Amino acid sequence: MTALQTPHADAPTAEPWAGRFVATRGTAADAALIEGWAGGAGWSLGRGDLDLFTRHRPGGLLIGVLDGRPVSAMATAGYDNGFCFTGALIVDPGFRGRGIGTATADIVLSHAEGRPVGLEAPPTLRDFFAARGFFARRRTIAFAGAVPAPRAINPHVTTLDSGLLGQAAALDARCFPAERTALAADWAIGPDRYALGFVQNNRLLGYGVIRAGFGAARIGPLYASEPRVAAALFDALAEHAGRHGARAIAIDIPEPNPAAMALCETRGLSHDSETLRMVRPGACGDETAVDVTLLYGLTSRELG
Repeated sequence: MTALQTPHADAPTAEPWAGRFVATRGTAADAALIEGWAGGAGWSLGRGDLDLFTRHRPGGLLIGVLDGRPVSAMATAGYDNGFCFTGALIVDPGFRGRGIGTATADIVLSHAEGRPVGLEAPPTLRDFFAARGFFARRRTIAFAGAVPAPRAINPHVTTLDSGLLGQAAALDARCFPAERTALAADWAIGPDRYALGFVQNNRLLGYGVIRAGFGAARIGPLYASEPRVAAALFDALAEHAGRHGARAIAIDIPEPNPAAMALCETRGLSHDSETLRMVRPGACGDETAVDVTLLYGLTSRELG
């Protein structure tokens, strides 16, 4: 691991542990520990998400270490257009309430200085991030519930194979503020993931991915050109989850897409929790706008 710059222990506001706290670059080997913390905290991470993320963003996972013990983590990914997404801020349950999360976030944000940064923040952290230059753009609503009863599978729904990945990447680029072709492809067809596309006249009109989560199978992303496409994909993904033993299903949607809200409600899901999409503009401006009308489910609140 590589040590990063940490706050000075002799700073006037330093915590008693500050001189013993070190920030390091984590690896895939740290993913299981962090997913264990997250699984007990109601997060929307799926199983294997952090491992996949660290393969595509080596050094993108920061680990806070106190007296040689990992106690916190936060992920960050910079992209070619300057945009940076950060999230997955978490502290070992046994070390919360000591300011470790604050120290971890401040280190990560200092390394993104001058770049537009986006993140999903719990409402309780709105003021924390606002004090660091962020403003709230929209709400993200987490919906969850029992796996719906199976519905007829639309004949246009098909397995998302390698021949469709180019069109899938184009959809992802319209729903995320930066190009991330390789990560999006691996997210769709990597191990322990199931992806479906909606193809009509040789055009991919939408696609969705489902993977195992903590307490529920998680859909994300879910992109669709119109509500009927989103509904067909959602139903087929839910049917797959139920057939493979899942009892609950969850998805994170942007509140400004009312069709996504309606889809969740008609499938019996209910409001589970929410976050705020917050943005800190960079020296060259804000994050690139996304097409929320296509966005029926985020890839990940924690990782983008």
